[in-house]
Amino acid sequence: MHLETVLLRYCLFDAYGEANPWVSLMPECNRKRCTHFRKDESKINHAAVRLLLACALGKKRDIIAKIRKTDAGKPFIDKMPFFSLSHTTKAVAVSTCKNQPTGVDAELLRHIDVNDFSHYLSREEKDKIKGSSEEFLRLWCTKEAVFKAAGTGLREPFTDVVVMPDFALFDHNTWYYKTLIVESVVMSVCCARPFKIDIQELKPCELRALD
Repeated sequence: MHLETVLLRYCLFDAYGEANPWVSLMPECNRKRCTHFRKDESKINHAAVRLLLACALGKKRDIIAKIRKTDAGKPFIDKMPFFSLSHTTKAVAVSTCKNQPTGVDAELLRHIDVNDFSHYLSREEKDKIKGSSEEFLRLWCTKEAVFKAAGTGLREPFTDVVVMPDFALFDHNTWYYKTLIVESVVMSVCCARPFKIDIQELKPCELRALD
């Protein structure tokens, strides 16, 4: 069986620091977007995940200005591979795939009161999770990755995505996924076809050094 290759690139932050050095690397349209964010963390995440995308695509940072969105909010660049973006506290992640839609979602592994999210879960999912924060975040990231790959944007009910071992069902389609934990960050990658994953970490200094 032919397997698609999905590139997963991620960057972890020990601390964020000042936002201006990151924002200054953005094309003008993205610098304006950054002014809408109140926290430095949000500004840095906005910049870092787009620099990470440029690295994943093997392009200079001016490719960032070419990002567009569908009516449902799915980002794309004309004549470029499919891609997806995600960021969470202290981490950003990007997935790309040459031939098939892909989605990625990342969440910091932390305590979650699963009862606060019970209305998002089916009875079967509640039984499987058993109140575990890690199991909940694995499920949550998988579903968000599926929504992103499908290009629908996040929508309710979340139970529309049925997660099985290794694949998920949504909108009468099968979506394949892989979920992993790297240094307390849960990441789930999704693709429309069975795939192998090419994973690489980039350091913040590598993103800031991009031409």
